[in-house]
Amino acid sequence: MKKQVTTIISIILIILIAVFAMLNLEKVDVSFGFTSVEMPLVLLILVCLLIGALIIFLFSSTQNIRQNREYKELQN
Repeated sequence: MKKQVTTIISIILIILIAVFAMLNLEKVDVSFGFTSVEMPLVLLILVCLLIGALIIFLFSSTQNIRQNREYKELQN
């Protein structure tokens, strides 16, 4: 039952993301200071989302490594 609920929620999220992508197809200029790039808004949003997820992953993994070291020190 839990797997079915997860599948249904995943399908709904995929549909919402597809609708969001279709609504944000206009191109925007992105300035990096030294250059400017024109890209679709949905691509810019997805790239920013992935960069944010990567940063969160890196911070959480360093925190997990630190906790594992402390745990091993307490065991010794």
